[in-house]
Amino acid sequence: MGRRGMNLLLSCLLLLLPLLAACSGGGGTDSAIDSGSGEVIIGLTDAEGDFLRYQVDVASLQLTRSDGLVVEALPTEAAPVDFADLVEVTEFLTAATVPNGTYRHLSLTLDYSSADIVVEVSDVGQAAQAVDELGQPLTRLQVEVELDGDRPLVVAPGIPANLTLDFDLLATNRVDTLVNPPRVTVSPLLVAEVSPTAPKTHRLRGPLLTVNQERQSFTLAIRAHRRLHGDFGRLQVLTDADTNYEINSQPASGTDGLALLAATPAGTAVITLGEYQPRLHRFTAMEVYAGSSVAGGALDGVSGTVIARDGDLLTLQGGVLDRGETNVFMRQAVLVQLTDTTSVTRQLSPGQNFTIQDISVGQHLTALGNYDPDSLTLTAEHARMLVTGLSAQVAATDGELDVELVTLGGLPVTAFDFSGTGTSPTDDADPAFYQIDSGVLDLSGFAAGDPVRVRGFVTPFGSAPYDFTALSSADATGVNAALCIRWQPPSATGLSVAEDFASLTVAPADTERAQVVIAGIPLDLDPGVPVTIQPASDNGIFALVAGGPCRVFSDFGAFTAALAAELDQGAAVAAVSAGGDYNMDSTTFTARRLAVALGRP
Repeated sequence: MGRRGMNLLLSCLLLLLPLLAACSGGGGTDSAIDSGSGEVIIGLTDAEGDFLRYQVDVASLQLTRSDGLVVEALPTEAAPVDFADLVEVTEFLTAATVPNGTYRHLSLTLDYSSADIVVEVSDVGQAAQAVDELGQPLTRLQVEVELDGDRPLVVAPGIPANLTLDFDLLATNRVDTLVNPPRVTVSPLLVAEVSPTAPKTHRLRGPLLTVNQERQSFTLAIRAHRRLHGDFGRLQVLTDADTNYEINSQPASGTDGLALLAATPAGTAVITLGEYQPRLHRFTAMEVYAGSSVAGGALDGVSGTVIARDGDLLTLQGGVLDRGETNVFMRQAVLVQLTDTTSVTRQLSPGQNFTIQDISVGQHLTALGNYDPDSLTLTAEHARMLVTGLSAQVAATDGELDVELVTLGGLPVTAFDFSGTGTSPTDDADPAFYQIDSGVLDLSGFAAGDPVRVRGFVTPFGSAPYDFTALSSADATGVNAALCIRWQPPSATGLSVAEDFASLTVAPADTERAQVVIAGIPLDLDPGVPVTIQPASDNGIFALVAGGPCRVFSDFGAFTAALAAELDQGAAVAAVSAGGDYNMDSTTFTARRLAVALGRP
């Protein structure tokens, strides 16, 4: 199965668009309007989709206040965003100053004029054309959202509000790979949630402004998605003893790392990953990279997964070449030449020593150096091993975790040449029986055949077995599953609402797509067996799209009542997308997040 098969449903995690944390914790009336201004910190994220790259320009983001005032929250300069790069993180886009008040509506404008969209066809990336529902090439697309009436965005002086936009690629796009070039039909959908309860890791990029060692903090100018220019505001970053640094390829942690950062000049390129607490309006760094450790600054950079190694020559696939403001998705493999002087570090491992021999097949990697476009080769001055994920099915758990690989580092298992990974050719990694050092894992909940997702690092080249060292695992029992069902054309019989509005029943027959994804592995639903959808709690994220702006509900009963009313008036179901837990025995999906798109049969 190719990467597209895996991404297909991981992306279906939902059509959700998390949301906004207001200083009042929700509520808000017209009385909140005054003549002052407050700050809204805006971020972008996405669920994983069918795309290897989905870069479009975010041209405008308008917020509408309850008195009708329309406010533009972005600078005049459009921001190019690769939504396919936002699967595991939320990226800060801007910090905007807007008038105080209560905002209940937002409108996002995307410019597809210079879009760079890449889909996978037979395990190869191909450029795709974006079209509207009539098959015409897209230029600008406006998407609107009505916020939950009980949870508007409230902007008040002194305390920033937070707005995170999740543009769900799977729910918004239909991909046809049978035509050349592939065609992507875009149906606008955007969902907003106020006060997210489980935000993702946040990423902040931009030039360094100041460092305050006494307060253990630093401040960056926000320059999302590799932009080198433009005024997108600034954000303070807090640090602590657990913050890991890599400054000009030198690893450190805690106060030592902050001292290294303080010694770098203002304007130095910085990328930081961390935890954002919307209710406290605090961003605390977990990882900080600066100077030559940032691709596209002093050095060219390429990120991808090692699919083969021949001596000191690596072959990377599925990555992005970053040369400053220009970044290109590499549809072909890129070569990385390691040398005796190449320094090597590993994510989350400051203070440990690594060499080029630690880099093996399957490892997700960022290499920094000088790129030669004629030979498609980057000669690496520095290489950073990144946490790598795999999806698999359990083969055995007799004292260790052995799996049958499905994907590794986001690529299908068929992409890899594992030659040289073992202490001898007979010990080379076997994807049908991939051996994981599971010392940190509790294996009691795993059984043969279970789907499993594991995160960790590939063992050094030439040292297998083990093939992989685990940091964590998840999703062996249907927890954190994704449900995605789509009809084309929309179905008048595919969805029904219980009389007490407490659940939905989906009939996955005559569908364009009907799958549940567990641990990154898509499983087809039986078209003859209905799926019951129930909420994980009465208050969650429930979105309804029915020919107008997306309506967001925090109460499941109110959501299902509105859905039933639309169905009674002749609407048909076009798509159901949810994230939560799936019980395969009862075919019941307990949704923490749910979106339903309606159309006409």
